[in-house]
Amino acid sequence: MQNRRYLWFAISIVVGLVIGLSWGWNGLARKPQPMPLEDLRFDYKADYVLMVAQYYQQEGDLATAREMLQKLGEDDLGQLVQDALDYLNDPANVLLGADIRAVNELSIALQASSAIIEGQVA
Repeated sequence: MQNRRYLWFAISIVVGLVIGLSWGWNGLARKPQPMPLEDLRFDYKADYVLMVAQYYQQEGDLATAREMLQKLGEDDLGQLVQDALDYLNDPANVLLGADIRAVNELSIALQASSAIIEGQVA
């Protein structure tokens, strides 16, 4: 009789765990929602700018790099890249010189292209 009680206790514990885990994983689990890039913290935005700069350095496609940067929701892309460059130049960030050069090249290209666009508008 006593062994039967322990057996039913163990079975009820296992069944409870199985039901609880399956309900938690399947029934109550929240589905991941996409997060817009403009909601990122600035340090992540700076990393994103670095990735876009590396893309620009490899491909040389300023129009696509500009489109990628516009996804961050900033009005002045040149200022965004410059702020990211200042952040990445901080000694606390351990970056390679090639990474800093890539962001600097992107900043120069954006400034040059905006100067050309402003010259055409004027």
